[in-house]
Order: sequence, then C-alpha cells, then structure tokens
Amino acid sequence: MIKLNEKKINLLLYIYIIALPILDIMKFLFGNGFQVFGISIVEILNILFCFTFVVLAIIYKFKNKKNISYWSIIFLLLFFIYMIFHVFNTLQFNVDIVGKISNPFVEVYYIFRSYFLPFCLLYSFMNLKMDKNNVIKNLSLLSFIISFIIVISNLLEIGYVSYDSYLDGKTVISGSIFDWISKVATNNCDLFTSKGFFYSTNQISLVLIALLVISSLYLQENKKWYMYISFIIKILAMIMISTKTCFLGILITIVFNIFINILFLILKKEKFDLKFNVFLLLCFIGSISLFYISPISYKLGYNERYIDNNLIHEILPEKLPVIDGDYHSSNIQNYIYNMNVLESKEYRNLYANLDEYEIFEIIKKKSLSTDEKEIMISVLDKCNSFFGIHGSYKILFPIEDNFEFWFNSVKLGHSVVNDFRGFKFRIFDHVISLNNNITGDKLFGIGYTSNFPYTETDIIGQYTWFGIFGVILFVLPFYVLFLYNLILFLINIKNNFNKLNIYLLFSELLILLVCLVTGHCFGNIFPMSILIILSCLNNQILKEQKINVTSNNKKKILFIIWSFTYGGGAEKILANLVNNMDLEKYEIDIIEYWHSDKKINNINESITLLKPIVDSTKASKIEKLIKKILVYNFPSILRKFYIKKKYDYEISFNYMIPTFLLDKNAKSFAWLHGDIYELQDNKYEYRIQKKSLNYVDRIITISQNTYNSVIDLYPEYKDKTRIIYNSYEFEQIEHMSNSIKLSTNKYPTLLFLGRLDDNKNPMYMLEVAKVLKEKKYKFILNIIGHGSLFDLLTEKIKEYKLENYVKLLGFKENPYPYIKNCDILCLTSHSEGFPTVLIESLILKKTFVSTNVGGALEISNNNKCGFVVDSQEQFIEKLEVLIKNKKIYDDMCMNSDTFVKKFSSDTQIASLEKEFMEVENED
Repeated sequence: MIKLNEKKINLLLYIYIIALPILDIMKFLFGNGFQVFGISIVEILNILFCFTFVVLAIIYKFKNKKNISYWSIIFLLLFFIYMIFHVFNTLQFNVDIVGKISNPFVEVYYIFRSYFLPFCLLYSFMNLKMDKNNVIKNLSLLSFIISFIIVISNLLEIGYVSYDSYLDGKTVISGSIFDWISKVATNNCDLFTSKGFFYSTNQISLVLIALLVISSLYLQENKKWYMYISFIIKILAMIMISTKTCFLGILITIVFNIFINILFLILKKEKFDLKFNVFLLLCFIGSISLFYISPISYKLGYNERYIDNNLIHEILPEKLPVIDGDYHSSNIQNYIYNMNVLESKEYRNLYANLDEYEIFEIIKKKSLSTDEKEIMISVLDKCNSFFGIHGSYKILFPIEDNFEFWFNSVKLGHSVVNDFRGFKFRIFDHVISLNNNITGDKLFGIGYTSNFPYTETDIIGQYTWFGIFGVILFVLPFYVLFLYNLILFLINIKNNFNKLNIYLLFSELLILLVCLVTGHCFGNIFPMSILIILSCLNNQILKEQKINVTSNNKKKILFIIWSFTYGGGAEKILANLVNNMDLEKYEIDIIEYWHSDKKINNINESITLLKPIVDSTKASKIEKLIKKILVYNFPSILRKFYIKKKYDYEISFNYMIPTFLLDKNAKSFAWLHGDIYELQDNKYEYRIQKKSLNYVDRIITISQNTYNSVIDLYPEYKDKTRIIYNSYEFEQIEHMSNSIKLSTNKYPTLLFLGRLDDNKNPMYMLEVAKVLKEKKYKFILNIIGHGSLFDLLTEKIKEYKLENYVKLLGFKENPYPYIKNCDILCLTSHSEGFPTVLIESLILKKTFVSTNVGGALEISNNNKCGFVVDSQEQFIEKLEVLIKNKKIYDDMCMNSDTFVKKFSSDTQIASLEKEFMEVENED
C-alpha cells in the first residue's frame, strides 16, 4: 500500500466533503453569475474535484499493481453508445413546447456534469482506500455545518423559504422559529419555512436525513456534551426546513436507533446505553411538540389556518359543487393565501360569478359548444389555481393550445390535477403521443433540452428525459450497488453484524427510497456525493470483512512464542488476542519453543496449541542443547518436525528464537514485546536477528520505546515497522479480581508481581523494602511469582530482617485479587516491552511506581497515573509520596481509571487486520 497516498486521499476527501455545502450555497446565491468559457465556477470546481479523484484512483491502482476494472470500461462503452442514440432521438423531438432548445451540445454537457461526474466519483471511491473513522466523523461534521447555517439564518431571519416556485423569486423568510406560534396560523405558512442559503430544499432534506443516521452512529461512539447539542441542532434544522420528508426522517432515525440498540442488547448482549436512548426519546417527544406549531403541520392540515369567513363568501359561491366525488374547495384557503387574490378586484368578481358562468355544469358535459369552450378556456386560464392547475403548467402546456387535455383533466378532479408529480407524467404521456415517436422516446427519452420539467421523483424524472436505457445506465447501478452491499452483508451476517455496517446500509436505503418520493438526488452532485461516499465506504468495509465461513477458506495463522506456559505478560497478551479474534475468519495455531509447567493460559477450544519444540519438564540437557544449536543455526530442520502446515500468516510473538522459526516464504510478522537494545552488546545475536527480520513483512512493536530500539539498531527496517499497543480483557480481569476475598491490611500494601529472575529484578525491591524499614515506615510487601531467584530472596529476607514486612507468596494462577488488594504496584525490571502488569493495575484502579522500562512512561500517562523513576533513590522517594500524601494517591488512582479505557481488544485486532490487508495488497 502507498501510505502517503492514503493520507493525501483522505485529506482531499475531507476538503471535498466540507466544500459541498459551500459550493451549494454559491450555486444558490450566485447561480451562473461567475463563468469561465460559459461554465459556472461551481461546475468547474465540481469537475476539478471529480477528475482529481479519478486521477488519484488510477495512480493508486497502478502503484498497487491493480488492473483497471473491466466494469469501468464496459460502462464507458455503453455510455458512449447510449449518448449517440439519445442525442439522435432528441433531435427527432418535434412537439412545440414553449422554450424548447434543441441543442445537442447543451444536452451532452448536462448529462456530463449531472450524471457522468457522479460515476467518476463512484469509480474513484470504489478504488481508493477511505479511512472509515475519518469519513464518519467528517460526514457528521458536514451535517452540523449544514444544520448550523439553517438554524442561524432562521434565528436571524435572513434565510430563504424552502419552496418559492409560486413566489416572486428567491424569498427571505418572514419570521423565525419564535414567530411560529403567533404568525404562521394567519399568514402564508411557506414564508416561515427555512432552507438557509441552500439551492434545493429537496436535495438538502435528502442529505440531512442520510447524515442524521450517520450522526446518530457517531454520537454513540463519542458521547461528548457538545455532540448531544450538535445532534439537537441537526434535528432543529430539519424541522425548520418543514418538509414532510425531513420530519418523517427525524422520527424514522430515532426509532431506528432505539430498535437497533434493543436488538444488540438481545442478540449480542451489548450494554444498553440508557442515557443515550433516553436522549433519543426526548428528541422524539421534542420533535413531535415542535411539529404541531411548525409550518409543516399547517401545510399538511394538522392545524387550521385562520381566515375571515365573510371574506371567503364574498369571493366564492356559498355552495361549492362536487365533481365526481372530488371537492374543489380543498385547496381554496391555500390559494387565497398564496396568490393574494383578495387584493385583486378583477379576480374577486370573477370568483364571485363562477356560478353565473355555469362552469360547474359545463364541466359535466362530454362535448362543448364554441362559446362554452371559450368560457372554459378563459376560466381555466384565469382561475387555474381554483381547479388545481399550477401556473407553471400553463406555461409548459398552454391551455388554449391543449384544451382537450386540460378539460378532460379537470373532469378527473382537483386531487388528480394537483398531484404535481403524477400530473406531469400525464402531460409527458400526452406529449410523446403527439410526437409520433413513442418507442424512441420511451427508450432514449425526449432530453433535458426539451424543456420538459423534472417530474419531482427520481427514476420517473430520468425516464422522461433519458428513457428506459437512461434509467438503466444512470440510476440502476446505484440500486444494484446497494443490493450487492446487502448481499455481502447477509452472506456473512455473523461477522458483518455490527452497527457501522447496519447504519451505512440504512442510510443508503433511506436515500434510495426517499428519492423515489421527493426526487432531486440523481443528477445533482451534492446528494449524489453523499450517496456515493456512503455506498463505497460500506462496500469497502464489507469487502474487507468478506470471508467464506467454511474452514477451508479461513485464513490460517500461526503464532510462534518462546513460551506459552511460563506465566509471563506476553503469554497473557497472546491469549487475549487470539480469544478475541474472529474464529470464523481465522484458523489459529500456537506453537511454543519452550514448554513449562508454570501456567497454561485459557484459550478457545477452536484454537490449536501445537506440540512444543522443547518440553522443559521432560527434555534432557543434551536435547535442550541440540535444539538450541538447531534453532540458532538451522531452524528449518526444527520446522520440518514441528510445523508441518502451510499458513497464510506467521507471527513470532517476540524477538530472537520465535523470529528464527518463521517461514521465509510466508507472509510473516515479528511482534516484539520489549526493546532490543541488548542486541547491540552481542554482535552474533545482532547479526542473526537482523537476518531473520530481513524476511518478515512487518515488525510490530508494542510501545514507542520498543519501536525506537528497532529503528536505532536496524534503521533500514523503519518502513515496515509499526506500533500496535497491547489490549486487555477489562471485564474478565475485574471479574477475576473478585473471585477471592482477601483481608484488608492494616498498613500500606506494596505488590511485586512477575518472574523471579534477573530481568524482573526482585532483589531491587528487597533493597527498597530494606530502606523503607530503616526509615520506620510500616508496610506490607507481597511478592508473587516463581523463578530462579526464589531461594536467594528467601535468604535475603532473613538477612535484612524483613520477615514481618515481606511475604513470598509464590506463583498465583489468579493474581488479580492481590492487585486489587494492594495499594501500590511496584515494577523493578531492567527491560520490558509494554508491561502488562502495569495496565492490569490501572484496570483495577491502582497506581504504581516503576523503573524506566519500555512502555512504562506511556502507561503512566506522563506520571499522571503512576511514577516512572530512573534510580533507586527516586523509587523510594515516590513510594514515600504515595504513602504519605493521600490526595496525590487518590488523584492517580482516579486518573488510572479514566486513562486505561483507551486500550481495547477491538483496536488491537483492527490494527493487526489492517496490516494483514496491507501486506496482501503489496503482492
């Protein structure tokens, strides 16, 4: 993988996401006011973004030795063929529609910017590596930016109304949310809806609905107080827009979240976050409450507007007729408010005399006389809104020129004519019937430049302009991609069943369903960008997780460790790691070079512990010597006897001997659990370690100190060296710490926990205890562990007269009750990689004092959770501080409880799997 490119790609993606609302606002405020060669600045910027992503995708595939997708070539070929037929068909369109422009260049450019550019983005994001965490974070930020603009512009009363097609152009709102109660009921409610400065209400509604789902996911993962406020602002903005789509989107998102949380509680035993779900419930109640005073409630008829009934009766006949069961009066109030007809004396008289013209009798007739036709044309033209005929329809399809169509439509009733989306499609059917090219128009469309209006629903809208083949080419691929993602999710649902996948799928589904109702997604770069990012990110994640659940297709992993039974920290880390890995994806074996009888770590029964190379409990000295010679000089001979399978990945779980046993031809990882500075004092070991590390694909280090030691000794391996911190089983450790109830000590209790050998340096701790005793401190020092220094320690305790202070407890299968029972944990090692025991002490809310070994300073959080010292004098001094100063001690324990939560098994495994993928892609 090209690491630098990934950073650049994700930076550019971040810039693009943040630029989307800015470009949309520019489009709304300035339109085509700023142009270069007849193309607006906004369109130029969109083109530059899209083609930059395409170039990056091609370079990325080339550098990672991936072939250009055949699907992209097929699409380009089909696109080119379709454009030829489509443009040819639009040139055959001869129906005289007002404002018709038969310009093939305009038609081609429109399709290029509206439909081809989104496919450029789709190609790019399907092939570029996106950082899922950053994308989710950035989409949540985008949602906040849009919402903040809408809310602030509403409060300042500078935003624009959501729908202004029947108003005099762009219209600033007449009042803020604080005016809803007092003014909406007696005014045009549309004047109190607010879309901020964004170009299209339908588009911004669609974007906010999808992003609200993503924001709710991000909120669950980042429960900061300001994130809760941000979520409320997002809901408030959607209510201010006052579209039915936005309001339903809020309710659906909240219900979806609560449902998923309950589902995960039942199926995955995941902790139910009561605080978060109560917050959602309050948002639900608050949204319903605001709905009843919002403009949308009046638009939908949940609230009645106030109008002077005497004024209505002055204008309209007292007895409104019923035509085929449809009340023409249903939209009268809207019409009066929206068109301000009360100010027009001419229209007042016209409406007052509708009955005199016998219009309602004329409508019932099957055929009309010339006079009746003229009367009807005049009335339909002047009183179009009374019959549900939108003013734009008269311009699109003049009533006088198409009287039969309009007269027959009025007979069907107001509800049919007033159905904007459905009625436009009726007009379309009539248009192509007059064009005498029905087959061509249905297959290839009449074209955008026919000036036929968008039908307000996607698929139908694309069908009218681009025909069946246009829908298949421009729209269908996105539904197919969703179905493909859904299939990927379902075929491995056990592995894929996580909130990220579910929320991404649901947000995709919402966009694809909503655009069928409100339209304005396909052909518009803003909502299409959101749909594409969500779809491609979901596809990327699902492909990474895709695996056949049959064992034959599992990735086979071999872990090689010096000992899995000696009771050390690395053994526990390995056990924790393999127990948390997905055993439906991986078949895991473990082999230890040196078998002991100290401790056997519990591992899943599906994990195989191979026969050890040296069983120290049985092997003779000669056997041990021979195998040591072999492992240092001819490790392949030992492999033939003890490692007989082929593995996809081999991981040595420390340096030296485990790395010697790695297969040079396999994808291999050297996982180092301590610094390797000691190698610089031994030229032979330095050389053979360098040789073995040369063959590995990755060197994994567990701390900054370990990483630095590798780079200092072997700078040539810097590019393949990574840091992956160890993880720990928090719940298991806490549970095991309560398995034994120990008596509380009268005096401060110190604890040493580790092997009793030279590296762990327990003698150092005895020297410290001796000084503390001499300083008249009362304390208890428990030493847990076994090793070569046990007898020497016993002698020294007697020599230093520490029998009443120090207790040698030996090896403990479960040391956690002793950690919980102690006050201060003491680490005196000469060398460590990333001391497990220090993390375990933090998990159990205990502070520590440690020598300055690898990882200790990182774990101490710069001496906020424990003390790291450079000398025995400092060690004693810090112990005295903790014993004497309760506030410092309590603060450190509290800091420990907070800081340690950053370590988790999921993070460690995700980091390892990322390295697996990178190594795979480097082939």
